[in-house]
Amino acid sequence: MRWLALYLPALPLQAFSRPLVEHGPVAVFADDGRRSRIVARNRAAARLGVRPWLTLAEAHALARDLLTLPRERSREQALLRRLALALTPLTPNIHIDADYGLLLEVGASLRLFGGAAALLAEALRRVEANAASAHAVLAPTALAARWLGRTQRSLCLETPAEAAAWLDDLAIGHADWSPALLTALRSLGLHVLREVRALPSAALRQRFGEALTMPLAQAYGEAPLMLPFWSPPDAFAEHVEFAEPVTEAGQWMPGVTTLLERLQCFLEARASVTTAIRLHWSAGRRHGTAITLEAGQPLREAQHWQRLLAARLEREPVPHEVSRIELHCTQIEVAGGHVDDLFERSGQRERQGQALGAVLRARLGEAALRAPHQPHGPLPESRAVEAEAPAPMPASMPDQAAPEPAAIDVRPTWLIEPPRRLSERELRGLLPQLPLRTPERLREDWSQPEGAPPAERDYYVARTPDARLWWVFRERAGNAWFLHGVFG
Repeated sequence: MRWLALYLPALPLQAFSRPLVEHGPVAVFADDGRRSRIVARNRAAARLGVRPWLTLAEAHALARDLLTLPRERSREQALLRRLALALTPLTPNIHIDADYGLLLEVGASLRLFGGAAALLAEALRRVEANAASAHAVLAPTALAARWLGRTQRSLCLETPAEAAAWLDDLAIGHADWSPALLTALRSLGLHVLREVRALPSAALRQRFGEALTMPLAQAYGEAPLMLPFWSPPDAFAEHVEFAEPVTEAGQWMPGVTTLLERLQCFLEARASVTTAIRLHWSAGRRHGTAITLEAGQPLREAQHWQRLLAARLEREPVPHEVSRIELHCTQIEVAGGHVDDLFERSGQRERQGQALGAVLRARLGEAALRAPHQPHGPLPESRAVEAEAPAPMPASMPDQAAPEPAAIDVRPTWLIEPPRRLSERELRGLLPQLPLRTPERLREDWSQPEGAPPAERDYYVARTPDARLWWVFRERAGNAWFLHGVFG
């Protein structure tokens, strides 16, 4: 087995956004039961003399402009889970340590990624892409990688003997031993692991118990260590916050991009896709805007969701300032492959049509777009039946030349659904303009309810008094006239 340890120095500080912690001297404090003490600080604060375990009052005395933030364990957990998602393509076996970072079992992944050095570099690249920094140590045992990770920024150990040589020179303060145990070892003049290992193991076990000897044996590979592995959650919920409320879309859009990239990473980790996401913009409790985006086909890539969101925001912009953006995704399904015929690209055309339909729905709204459908009858939405004998013209129609034998076989640009009945006034304006040609006759009876008369219609192309072309029909059963389409 090979273990990759990713130690996050100053994890309480890294849990906050990078622009916040890089703006002047910043320190994170926590309550130790009696008073508040510094647990992490940035470089600007360190240059002013602020160091861990100073009290809050001492830190402010050293740095007048020091920004102090309370430690938030939930932020640290969110950062570690986000990094675990980003590192899942390297290995599914990831252990999260709340006070340290991540441990990855990568023995089966070394050849896949081109060796230990390449895997190490890829892990660090993924950590940096998530606005974090880490020490990376690859070692034969989990505890060896973990302990050495506190001192080494990048280290690759191939054999147990090589790892043992590095561990021998490691200060005991980097091991996972309690402060009381470390104090007892230092009182005996023991400062590095080599000196502890030189003592008889039976005597160490008798005096200090398994709390000392077992981790030591596990670090040197003399005893096994079982760690619980993390698994991705079933739903996605993340948010970003701004130090100050912003009003322009260009100011908060990078936050949306970050969330969509995290969603893509989450879906990749689960080998899944989704068809719907929900975004919520808020400014405290005063304002809030929620938008649900639905795709025409299952998606994963952040760029496709950004395209849909941009189209939606053209129609429904966020009208208020923003201090927090949330992204939720619960409709998750396993990604399935598709097979395209080498010669017939209908599947690809169908997916392109679905993507275009999703963009149009986002930009124009659901009511402005109807999905294409395949009708099941011989009425105008499907096909025209062969024309029958000419229909009798209305009594008010003037006498003209004999009708032509050819049937009208045209379709309008826009259909009126359902057909609109023409008023008497409209009918009087249309009838003199109807061409005395054989109409297109449609007759259909097989889909009608039992006992109902068949549907019989005679279709004409009519010119309105203002020179527009309408597609009208006469329903023979009741001799009523309807508008069914308009030509462009």
